[in-house]
Amino acid sequence: MVEKQFLAQEPQEEEPPALAQLVNIDGVVNPAMLHAHLALLTRLKALEQPDEKIDMRYLLRAQERYVLWLNLMRSQNFSDDTVLVPPIDVCYIWHSHLLSPLRYYEDMRRIYDPQQQFPDFPLKRLHEIWEKNGNHTDPVSEIFWVERTKQPWILDPSDSSDFKINCPWCKEEVQISWENYVNLMKSIKSDEKCPKCFASYSVETLSAKRFIDDICAWNKNKTRFIGGTLVDLKDGSYSETLATNDSVLLFTTDSSHIRNLTDSESKNWNLCNWKHITKQLDLQIRDLKRERKLKETRKKIVRRIIFAYAGIPSPFSIDLISAVYRQREFTGKMVNNEWINCMEVQANSTIRYHKFLLLMKDQPNTLFVPTLDIDLGWHTHQIHASLYRAFTQKHIGRIINHDDTLVKGVLSNGFATTAQAWYKKYHEPYTHADPSKYWLTTRKKVMSIIIPPYGLTILYRLKKYKKATTRNISKEKSVKYEKGIEKDTLSKYSGVCGISGNIYPISLYTCGNVWNYSCGGGCAAASGCGGCGGGCGSAGVSGCGGGCGGGCGSAGVSGCGGGCGGGCGGGCGG
Repeated sequence: MVEKQFLAQEPQEEEPPALAQLVNIDGVVNPAMLHAHLALLTRLKALEQPDEKIDMRYLLRAQERYVLWLNLMRSQNFSDDTVLVPPIDVCYIWHSHLLSPLRYYEDMRRIYDPQQQFPDFPLKRLHEIWEKNGNHTDPVSEIFWVERTKQPWILDPSDSSDFKINCPWCKEEVQISWENYVNLMKSIKSDEKCPKCFASYSVETLSAKRFIDDICAWNKNKTRFIGGTLVDLKDGSYSETLATNDSVLLFTTDSSHIRNLTDSESKNWNLCNWKHITKQLDLQIRDLKRERKLKETRKKIVRRIIFAYAGIPSPFSIDLISAVYRQREFTGKMVNNEWINCMEVQANSTIRYHKFLLLMKDQPNTLFVPTLDIDLGWHTHQIHASLYRAFTQKHIGRIINHDDTLVKGVLSNGFATTAQAWYKKYHEPYTHADPSKYWLTTRKKVMSIIIPPYGLTILYRLKKYKKATTRNISKEKSVKYEKGIEKDTLSKYSGVCGISGNIYPISLYTCGNVWNYSCGGGCAAASGCGGCGGGCGSAGVSGCGGGCGGGCGSAGVSGCGGGCGGGCGGGCGG
C-alpha cells in the first residue's frame, strides 16, 4: 500500500498557493520544512568569519563541541519529540555530517552503540524556537548543555585560548596555541611536537595513528569495526558479516605485514605515515592474491577504508571541516535570493525532488546531478537521517548517497545526462541554462573536428540537451503568473547543485515556475497542468507518486498528457 506521506494530494478547487500546502514527501519534505531549512542556512551563513584562520578556528572548536554533543546523546535516551536542541555551532557541523548519509550512518553505528537510535536533526523544533524567540535561545537546552559539558552555550568566535589534545603515542595532554593548531590541521606536514615523547604531529601522522589504533582495537574486540567496512557506498547496505570477513582477511595480526603496523608503527611515530601503511597493505594484498583469497573480499574495499582515514584526524570517516567548506557555495546561493519568502518555489522544489527520486530509481547506475531547487529538497530529507534511510530503501530500493566531492568535469557530464534523462521521462525542461554549455568542453570540440563521426555524435547530443532547457519554451509563455510572479524571476532562484570537492561548483539555472506545465512536474490548477507531480513515475515504481499527475499536461503538451497520468497513478505503490 502506498504511504500517504509520499503521495502528493489531488488538487482541489482552490487558488494555486493553497496547493503548495498539500505537497509532502515523507512528512519532512514540504514547503514549510524547506522554509525552515532555508532559515537554518541563513543562520549558518551568519556564522562564517571573514578572517580565514579565525574562521577555521571557529569550525575546529565547533567540531570538538559536536563530539561532546554526540556523547551527550549517547548517554541519554531521547525520542525525536523530546530531544533538546544543540548550540548553533554544533548544528553547523551536524548539518554537514548528515549530508553524507552513508558515512554518517556508519559513523553512528561504528563509533557509538550500534543498537542506539540517535535522534534526527531537530529542524522543526529549531524553527519554532527561532520564530518564538527571534534567536537561538532555548533555556532548557542551554542548561542541559552547560551543566554537562561545562562549555558556553554560544561559541565565541574571538576565543583565542589554546587547544588541547592527548598525544596518541604517550597519552600526555598537550596544549597547542590556536595559531599552531589551525596550521596543524591545514597542513600535511607540521613542526608541532609532543614535549614529552617528541612525536611529530601532522594531519598525516595523526590520521595514520588513528587507522592503526582501530586495527589494534578490532583485533582485540571483533565488534570494534574498522571505518569504511560496514556500509556499502553503492547501495548503502549495512553488513557486519561482510565487514568481519574483509577485516579477517586484510587486518588480522596473524599476518606479518599487519603486525609490522600494529607492533612497530603504532609505537614509533617515525614509521606512522601513509607511505608505510600502503606499503604493508600492498604486501598483504599480494599475499592474498598468491593464496587466491583476495576475491573473497569486496571490490575496492581497501580504497574505501583508506578514504575513511587518510588525512582525517577526527574520529569520523569524513573530514567535517572540509564538508562545511564544500557546502558554503550551496548555502550562499540559497540565502542570497528570495527563496525563503517564495512558497511557490518551495512547493516546486518538493515536486521536482520527488521526480528526481523516481529518475534515480529508474536508472540506479547513472550519476544524476540535481539543480539547486531539487538539492534543497534532497538536503532537507537527508538531515532527517532515519527517515531518509528508511524511505529511500523502501521506495527506491537502495539508500541513495549524496556525494559532494565530485570534480567539475564529472558534475558537468552528470548534469547534462540528467537534463536529457529528465526531458525523456517527463517531456519537460530540466534547467533554465543550456547543459551543453558546461558539457561541451574544448577537448570535445577539437575531437569533433578531427573525427567527423564523433562530431556528428556531439551534434546529436547537443540537440537532445537543447530540448532539456526552458529556452525552448515559446515566448508567449513568458507572461506573468499568479501573484504577479514572472517565470524568469522564479527561474533565477534555482540552479545546479553545488556539490564539488576541490573545485567550486558551476552555476546552472533551472526553471522554477510552479504554475507552468514545463516546470516542476505540472503541479497546479492552471490549464494544461494536471495533478501534483505531473508524470512522475511509471508502472512499477513502488510507493512513489501514486495518484500524482493524473493527466500531467493537457493536449498542449505533446507526448505527455494522459499517458503520464496513467503510469503514475495506477502503477505506483503496488
